[in-house]
Amino acid sequence: MTSAALACAWVLHAAPSSDEPQGDDVPADGGPAATRRTVVVTGTRSARALDETPVATSVISRDDIVDVGAQNLAEVLEEAPGLQLVRGVGGTGLRLQGLDPAYTLVLVDGQRVTGRVNGVVDLSRIPAEDLEQIEIVRGPGSVLWGADALAGTINLRTRSSDRPHAAEATLAYGSFATIDLTGRAAVARRRWASAVTAGLHRTDGWDADPGDLTTTGPRIRQWNVATTHELRRMGPFSMRARAEYLRRDAQRIDASDTGAVLDRRNLTETLDVTLTPTFARGPSELTLSAHASLFRDQLVQDQRGATQLDNYENTVDALGQFGAVYAHTLGSHTVTAGVDGQLERLIADRVDPGRVDRARYAMFVQDEWVPTTAPRIAIVPGARVDVDSFFGAYPTPRLAMAVAPKPWITLRASFGRGFRAPGFRELFLRFANPSAGYVVRGNPDLKPETSWGTQLSAEITPLRQLAIGVNAFDNRLRDAIVVDTEAGTEADGTSLFRYTNVGEATTRGVESTAVLALRETLRLEGSYTYLWTFDGENRRALPGRARHAGTAGLRLARARWGTMLRVRASIFGERRFYLDEDGDGVEDPRDSPAYATLDLRASQDLLADHVQIFAGVDNVLDAGDATDNPLVPRSYYGGITLRY
Repeated sequence: MTSAALACAWVLHAAPSSDEPQGDDVPADGGPAATRRTVVVTGTRSARALDETPVATSVISRDDIVDVGAQNLAEVLEEAPGLQLVRGVGGTGLRLQGLDPAYTLVLVDGQRVTGRVNGVVDLSRIPAEDLEQIEIVRGPGSVLWGADALAGTINLRTRSSDRPHAAEATLAYGSFATIDLTGRAAVARRRWASAVTAGLHRTDGWDADPGDLTTTGPRIRQWNVATTHELRRMGPFSMRARAEYLRRDAQRIDASDTGAVLDRRNLTETLDVTLTPTFARGPSELTLSAHASLFRDQLVQDQRGATQLDNYENTVDALGQFGAVYAHTLGSHTVTAGVDGQLERLIADRVDPGRVDRARYAMFVQDEWVPTTAPRIAIVPGARVDVDSFFGAYPTPRLAMAVAPKPWITLRASFGRGFRAPGFRELFLRFANPSAGYVVRGNPDLKPETSWGTQLSAEITPLRQLAIGVNAFDNRLRDAIVVDTEAGTEADGTSLFRYTNVGEATTRGVESTAVLALRETLRLEGSYTYLWTFDGENRRALPGRARHAGTAGLRLARARWGTMLRVRASIFGERRFYLDEDGDGVEDPRDSPAYATLDLRASQDLLADHVQIFAGVDNVLDAGDATDNPLVPRSYYGGITLRY
């Protein structure tokens, strides 16, 4: 594949979902056009075929999740085009179009994931064994989903059951005493279906710098269980109920600013329950939803050889969500309207007061107008108003348009506004660091962060075996929340820092991908991303962003033999960071060199696909370090999957 093809292509590619019927219109050669049957919901809040959605959406299918051998969401997204994982105190987050993880909304079956730490939803704690499809919508999505959807929205759709009886179990063992054991059992009848999924994940962790006492990757013990039950096609009525519990114990060794060695342990628990009844008759569909989630994190910090920095923190974040979405098709118009509500309570030792309650309500409406189908043109205006108990009402409009002048080309454009509501800690935090002589306080007068985003994309399938595309974006973030270094001092003379709305940033770039598929035997993928960023507050580029990045992949399969080989590679160009290394109070630029990763995986099906054995090597090039690139070192794994 030529570099010219990579520079002008951005395909929204996925294999058909396993629970979708396959018709005669699906090409027999297994080329990119075979993805036309994929159904997405995130960009419109109602089901649309992938090629007909007016908002550019990329999809990762269940087949792709299995192919890469991912055990959690972070591993699934690690080498997806245009995405960058960020590892830090809050866990592993996602940087989308150059904007930090706080600006990407993460949903599971349309319900927001709670438990952000430092603005980050830790993607490594979301198991992959029950994921059917991952939908990624780039650009502001607040018009449909509300707060936090500035850079984009990621919706994780969980698995359903369609076979009368199904069961599977996977056992994998790898470097650093890593064990992954997962299992699933499901039944389905004409009117109902049920499934239970469970997983056990553990690793001893790893250390990128054995020369000191600290560790880089935590020691983890995690288990989770989920159950899903569905009532189907009972006249106009159907309903889906799902519950999931997860327990994660992560331990690591850190160091304080003064060099003290700290043993840290985070015990995290999550509980989620969702009920979604649907009423559909003719051109109308009403979907109701009720969701409750509980996130609890207990931090125990023990200073070695002393007690001054010993600490225990208990954080409980409870969230209740409810909503109703009504869609009605009348002629060339499909109108979608809805209401959302959220009730949230945070109990935490680092906020003042120690318990904070918050309520949000919203109304939204959009009209998908298709004035002509040959060529197909869709124009989608939409608007939403959110009312927050802390800062009042906030409107978010969006206008999207899709044009397909030929069956093999689709052009899309969208322009909209997004916002991020200030978090509890930004509003009410009180954190004291006596050893360093400063205090950080929240600010109850904070306003929402806002952005205007533009997306322009083209998808082209000139051949049945080839799909190419390109997406250009422009995001302008305003009223960004930063820590003000000039807030003053406390009464005892301690330096005071406070959150305030003074930051601004701009990210612009181009994302491109090309896919070449020759029947089911060979698939080649490549992507290139160019990113330009500007920090308006400090008059410099945003730190830690690579201006140039790319991915490449090869999938070689022989269906008759049941053999599959997959190679994935990614490269990130030079990145700039800013650190005050000489103690003069001025941050100095420091460039981190480019790096590349390479992963290999092979699998073999046996006994009519009922057994699969697999083995792989991750990070073959052993890229990474303890500071700029905390990547898991070269690691080996192997395992077996049993299916019924």
